Amino acid sequence: MKKNKFFNFKIFTFISVFLVFLNIGYFNLNNYDKNFKKEQINSNQIGNIIEQVNGQQVYSEESDQIYPATSGALIDQDLDGLADTIYMWGDNEYGQIGINDQENDFITTPQKLDIFKYGSGSFYQLESSGTHSGVVFDSDNDGKSDQLYMWGDNRYQQLVISNSITNYSYVPMLVDFNWEGDIISLELSYGYSGVTIDTNDDGYAENLYIWGNNEDGQIGNGEKNNTILEPTLITPKDQDNWGGNIIDFEIDGHHSAVTIDTDYDGYADTLYSWGANEYGQVGNGEERNDIVSPTIITPQNGYWEGNLIDLELGSSHSGVTVDTDLNGYADTLYMWGDNYFKQLGNINSYQNEFIPTVSYGPEQNWGGDLVNFSLSGINSSIAVDTNNDHLGDVIYLWGDNSYGQIGNGTIDNQLEKGISTPTKPLNQNGEEFDWNGNVINIDLGGNSSSALIDSDYDGLGDELYLWGDNSYGQLGNSQIGVNILTPDQQNFKLENFKLENYEIIDTSNYGLEINITLEDNNDFFNKSNIPTLKLKNQDQGNIYNTTYDFLNSDPESDSYSYKINNIKSGQKYQWDEILINDQGDDFNEDLIFNINEIEILSDYKIKEASISEENITESDALIDLDFENKMNFNINNFTEEELKVRINYQDQENQYIKETIINQNEQILLDGLNSENQYTITSIDYFYQNGNYKYTFNPVNLVFWTDTLIPTFYQINNTFEIEQINSDSFQFKIGLNNVIVNEDGSLANIDNVYLIDSNNNIYEGDYVENSWESEVNSINKDSTVNSSIEQGYARFNVTQLSEKTNYNFIGISFQEDGSSASLFQESINIQTDNNFNFKLMISIILVIILAILLTLIIIYFARKYKQFKKAKVVDQDEITKVAN
Repeated sequence: MKKNKFFNFKIFTFISVFLVFLNIGYFNLNNYDKNFKKEQINSNQIGNIIEQVNGQQVYSEESDQIYPATSGALIDQDLDGLADTIYMWGDNEYGQIGINDQENDFITTPQKLDIFKYGSGSFYQLESSGTHSGVVFDSDNDGKSDQLYMWGDNRYQQLVISNSITNYSYVPMLVDFNWEGDIISLELSYGYSGVTIDTNDDGYAENLYIWGNNEDGQIGNGEKNNTILEPTLITPKDQDNWGGNIIDFEIDGHHSAVTIDTDYDGYADTLYSWGANEYGQVGNGEERNDIVSPTIITPQNGYWEGNLIDLELGSSHSGVTVDTDLNGYADTLYMWGDNYFKQLGNINSYQNEFIPTVSYGPEQNWGGDLVNFSLSGINSSIAVDTNNDHLGDVIYLWGDNSYGQIGNGTIDNQLEKGISTPTKPLNQNGEEFDWNGNVINIDLGGNSSSALIDSDYDGLGDELYLWGDNSYGQLGNSQIGVNILTPDQQNFKLENFKLENYEIIDTSNYGLEINITLEDNNDFFNKSNIPTLKLKNQDQGNIYNTTYDFLNSDPESDSYSYKINNIKSGQKYQWDEILINDQGDDFNEDLIFNINEIEILSDYKIKEASISEENITESDALIDLDFENKMNFNINNFTEEELKVRINYQDQENQYIKETIINQNEQILLDGLNSENQYTITSIDYFYQNGNYKYTFNPVNLVFWTDTLIPTFYQINNTFEIEQINSDSFQFKIGLNNVIVNEDGSLANIDNVYLIDSNNNIYEGDYVENSWESEVNSINKDSTVNSSIEQGYARFNVTQLSEKTNYNFIGISFQEDGSSASLFQESINIQTDNNFNFKLMISIILVIILAILLTLIIIYFARKYKQFKKAKVVDQDEITKVAN
């Protein structure tokens, strides 16, 4: 009985293999051919074999005593690399099959344990001692085992499930115990059980619990000849821990052992063993005396000369493989204990070994790394990597052959006990058996053997071979008592195919389509057997059927296309499972692929388009869209490119195209229109993808008129200016926008404006002809009326005012009633006067001032001239006097 150490791994890719296993559920066999003609059994179940175990106790010289034998397998039916289903077969005297069958002692075909609900978690390790069974379970799908279920014989409380169950449990029962960590490994032997626990979440076990039969001190708690009723923490004597991580844990017969990594490099370097030692199987150099506490075991020289890779125990013998060149792979085998049936191999025949001793391969050389090792009962086996790919290529077996478990086509006679030389299994012609693939795992079960083979070299098992003793139906071929002497007399053929690729795309009709490519070398699917396909969301539980699209499929190249049914437009869909079946009866259930969650949108579909009057102005129209599947439509799910549309429209003379984006209010804006014009929307192209519009919506009679262009005041607080005030009127200038200017310079949409005073009185301002001053020319050209829309300044006269009156204006409007007025930031004050002309007065004052200045200048120069004249006369008189 041995756990599968090298095949319990996860598959981290959606490319998975479908393995047709064991005819699980029911075999449909012809009568067994007693001439040993090869039986190849195909099944009606699909899945990956994660682990296969054989459980049976066989004790040394009592090899002729037949002990219960049970087999089982963990299956990955949804192909996610994690086991989700248990099958068991063989002896059921104690309920160890776990199917709640209390009538049949022999179950000769694999049976599914339906007590575990599909999808509720994953199984990580299955074990059987032959009389009781157990499985380690990850209940919360976090990749770590947190529960232990057990069933079968409970006479030594080895199930530790309930004090009320003293004999047997016919169904798996949850062990209610606080492990204080994740379960790393489970081991079962006759009457007792054990687990290792990772307490610090580093992926390595630190604690060891054992319970049940302690007749020979196999529990390791320092006592014997008693029964341990509950899991007991085991450590070496006078120690509170193992001094490192527990790498390997094994129990068989009545002895136990662990390997420890004391330097925390990931490899074991220390071996402890304890329990029954009648044949020296503990390995401490003694015999007969039982060892009741864990004891360090070493070879004769006191050290292992490498890392301890794989520890195994038989009923009364033990072994470990060692990596002496420290490359991560074992190259040396040590064996010790009982050798009555030569189960220690190429060591002194018939002599027990009390300390670990090197056991050599044929011709003293194994021919490669030792990649898989199994002991059980009084037999031994090993798989060797001969081509350096770290996978098994050849299998060697040795030890007892009373039931043909060596696989060489013979049975030991009473005189010759066992085979000491490691021997390769043969075929029925006496030739070395060709496994036609890599050896994934070997497992010995007392008097029977099994090998799991990867025949297509993808890392997963494809064929399972079982041979040897079949006294309890443990070979699973519906027979009892007919031994099988070579592997090729019966195998379970595991046809396979892979999901190589998948793609979900949106189609041109608002739907979705899935395309898959299979690697189907066995031609499982073809034109006559098209795979059926469904999509599922695990959280929502929704399943979507598909319709096969033969036009886009090519079965000869294993490419298949399907239309996904019941897809609604504009809706987001999420799937994380692909369910595949065939059209025949090969699959009892849909195959489930757990895939990376797919999130995809179906294309939105415009159902209707409309324009309401309040959404039409003189220059644009806002188009309201209505979408199909409105309840599930969310515009935020789509990209800006996908929301791009092209509006095709026309007026009385021309056709136009406008590209824009659907906005968050599910509207599209058509702008740049001419005022007072009729337009017709002829079609809307939408859903822009890969440089093209996928769809076209053709509205019916979507016709509308644009409004008259309404002018607006332009920055009235900065542009309003009083230019002239009279006794009964005044003129002002103001900035305007959206003014339609005709070709002759007249204004098409402005006649008057209206000022509002603080008493809400309204005063009409008449446009002054030809006073328009353009600031921004030709904002938009209206070719139909030869006009332009401009921004600039216009002048207006307000007349019929009272003389000598103050006016306080607060706003201005284009409406006669003053509605929709634009308000001044500060009121405008104006006073009229009957005879008062401010500019004239200023002019007169200036004239008077100038006249005064001119008069003063004239007077000044007149005086100067007079003085000059007078001085000249005086000078003349003086000259005359001098002359005289």
